[in-house]
Amino acid sequence: MIPLAPRSDETIKKVKDRKVNGTKLECAEIEDQDKRTREVCVDSSTGTLVRQGSFLDREMMPVGTKFFPRFLSYVEDGKPVAEIQVTELKPTEQFPSSAFAPPAGSLSRPGCMNPRPFRLVHKVQPLYPELERQRHVQGTVAIYALIGADGRPRDLQIVSGVTSGLNAASLEGVQQWLYKPATCNGTPVDVETVLTVNYSLR
Repeated sequence: MIPLAPRSDETIKKVKDRKVNGTKLECAEIEDQDKRTREVCVDSSTGTLVRQGSFLDREMMPVGTKFFPRFLSYVEDGKPVAEIQVTELKPTEQFPSSAFAPPAGSLSRPGCMNPRPFRLVHKVQPLYPELERQRHVQGTVAIYALIGADGRPRDLQIVSGVTSGLNAASLEGVQQWLYKPATCNGTPVDVETVLTVNYSLR
């Protein structure tokens, strides 16, 4: 989920225009009481939210009163890891109730629309395996994690790996990280995320 409006403990520091990939954006810099900042950007021509970081959405098209991207991608180190090209979108009058039924075997967790983000407070740098170092193997390991209400990452799974050695070292290191947990109305909550560990010999 992307928090939009400032929460009660946040203030808008400044609003500025800028261009990203040729698109004019209106961006608001928002600061919380711990002096942490986040940015929310909107496409000036369509009024749609623009995702930041590794996500790239293009070719917005209207469906009813909403806009949807025809092209979506996830980029790491300047290279696309996954790309989706939407060829057709059809609005429906009403979704059947079965569309919202959870699949068999799924787990239910309480959610929160706009939690206050978690923050890393203790990080153990994973060891660079000697075999990979000798072979000059580099890359980024992406790990799915559930940051628990106790601030500890669990349910770790490799999403995008490099080698078995780097993957194992990453899992071992991330298990020792500690976070100030995300909160919803002041109550700590579990939050899903993807953590990354970068290996570079530069």
